[in-house]
Amino acid sequence: TDAGGEGLNLQFCHVIFNYDLPWNPMKLEQRIGRVDRIGQKHVVRAQNFALEDTVELRVREVLEEKLERILAEFGVDKLADVLDSEEGDVDFEDLYVSAVLAPDEAEARAFDLVSQKNSALSEDERREIARVVGIGAVKYADLSKNRTSDYHFDWDQMLAFEGNTAPYLQYAYTRVQSVFRRGNIDIESVTGKPELIEPAERSLAVTLLRFQEVLDQVAADAYPHYLCSYLYELASQFMRFYEACPVLTAPEEIRAGRLQICQRVADTLKEGLGLLGIETVERM
Repeated sequence: TDAGGEGLNLQFCHVIFNYDLPWNPMKLEQRIGRVDRIGQKHVVRAQNFALEDTVELRVREVLEEKLERILAEFGVDKLADVLDSEEGDVDFEDLYVSAVLAPDEAEARAFDLVSQKNSALSEDERREIARVVGIGAVKYADLSKNRTSDYHFDWDQMLAFEGNTAPYLQYAYTRVQSVFRRGNIDIESVTGKPELIEPAERSLAVTLLRFQEVLDQVAADAYPHYLCSYLYELASQFMRFYEACPVLTAPEEIRAGRLQICQRVADTLKEGLGLLGIETVERM
């Protein structure tokens, strides 16, 4: 939020992150109260951050001391009115997921999907995949939208293996990895340059070359959804390439180049998702 939360559409929000706590506790109360006055029918969670070694944290400490003194001298407990709760050393990723979701719901839903699609995997493997896919799906759903726009929270859409979702990108990455596993290929041993014969491989190569340009644009404009759109375009281009251009069965002089293209796609997807705070897995 910005000062006072003004300019935000709080009518439909479920979670508020206050990263610039006002020095005056009444202003903080007013900020949260703006949501209550709208008449929300659902619970709105407010997470308030005060970083270590900052003026904001010191103001909070002074405020706590004064409220404790009021309690001791007058028997009036105002702590709950102003400071609801405090928790230190919290992992932001865990806080983010637990604030947006019911605990473990992302992983539970992802586990059911993974079990349906690949029941041959061990339970430990499926649970690890579910953790990566579930948390990644929630993060990507948030980051893939323009940060100034609202979006609809939809589990089915977030966890879909088709469309502009994290599971689709993670699946594209695992599909590249499966090519190397099936061919028992060490990418370090592959030499030669891609020939770019077919339109699908030329188009994919051009898309790969745009990666740094997209990163520069994201850094300049602070719009992570630019990167999400690029990664989705790259994964879609790879899927078309994979269907149109045989890799393992191609002639040797063409095979090596296509394997290098596949590896570059995997590296770019992994790096791009990593920049968004999303992990990849080797198989799904």
